Amino acid sequence: MNYLDDIGDYGFVGQEFLTWLWFKSEQRGGAVTLAEAGDIAITFEKHMVLEYGVDDYHERVICSGLNTQLNEARTALRHGKKLEQARIKLSQFNTEYIFTFAARTFGFKNIVLPRSTQPETLMGPDGTGTEGQELNDRIEAIETVVRLFYELFSLFCTVRTSAGWDEELRAIRRWVHGAAERV
Repeated sequence: MNYLDDIGDYGFVGQEFLTWLWFKSEQRGGAVTLAEAGDIAITFEKHMVLEYGVDDYHERVICSGLNTQLNEARTALRHGKKLEQARIKLSQFNTEYIFTFAARTFGFKNIVLPRSTQPETLMGPDGTGTEGQELNDRIEAIETVVRLFYELFSLFCTVRTSAGWDEELRAIRRWVHGAAERV
């Protein structure tokens, strides 16, 4: 069995995670407290892809619009479609990271990083640019967004394997069907 076969067998985990994350983004104004990173805000933006079925019997629904207008995506969830891809914004300390996340492969696409450090900090003492600083800033920003996202995944895994998962699942089902609990 190769790597791609393994992904197919466990792709549901990413779909559950992404659905749980969307649910969390609509609670407490999208604020989630992480053990190491502290509070971050999660916003689902403009674009979601939901799928149902396998092989020849495969449906895909693409929903786009403002995060408050993603009713079609929630309707697709009600009809058994699984959240496969979403555009997400993570905000921490007035810094925003925007990216598309593919649930089945845990892949990041179209990452929009915060602007590099201020121009004056990119200059050396003689007024010339510091070589590589902008690249280092970009690498650090990518590492930060991936670390934040995997810390969210770790939180999901903790909740998913806890005794409280049944209650969390009931709350998600109420949210999907329109009776969301605001925490």
